[in-house]
Amino acid sequence: MLVELGHTVVAEASDLASALEHANNTEFDFAVLDVLLGRTSSEPVAAAVAERNIPFAFASG
Repeated sequence: MLVELGHTVVAEASDLASALEHANNTEFDFAVLDVLLGRTSSEPVAAAVAERNIPFAFASG
């Protein structure tokens, strides 16, 4: 859906370690975070993104 709206997806992650790697090292303007990565909360990813002052939104389902 994001691509259809004209945005570029620069990274995807399905586990906490990969998500944290992207949150800390990938250049992006906005993040859409799933509430859970498997059975793990994505809250640490949100904290890392927020620390970089990058806006984000949680999504689920």
